[in-house]
Amino acid sequence: MAIFAWATELRLFRFRSSQAGQAADLSNYFSKAFSLHNEHPGDAVLQFAIACLRSVNIDPANWPMFQKLLLLGVIPEPACLPYVPEQIIVRRSAGAGPILGQMEEIANDLIQNH
Repeated sequence: MAIFAWATELRLFRFRSSQAGQAADLSNYFSKAFSLHNEHPGDAVLQFAIACLRSVNIDPANWPMFQKLLLLGVIPEPACLPYVPEQIIVRRSAGAGPILGQMEEIANDLIQNH
């Protein structure tokens, strides 16, 4: 099994625990994931990137931004779709509320364009 350099880069990414630091880190992480997705179009970069976030504790103040970033991953890589609800359900169980309007927009976009 080949280990892709992009997978190692995403797996080793570290998130700060402070709210502001984590917000910046989430933005940087997804920017890097989207960039790697564009560089490696045949690889499941965004699926892997989203799956790597399972163990990250998201600050409640960053929850809306986190959900939006997750949902944005579904548009270029629809195979991410199963991973996004998993992230949302786990965090909802911990008290975070979903952003239903944006979820509906993404679902409609996927239906219309894929």
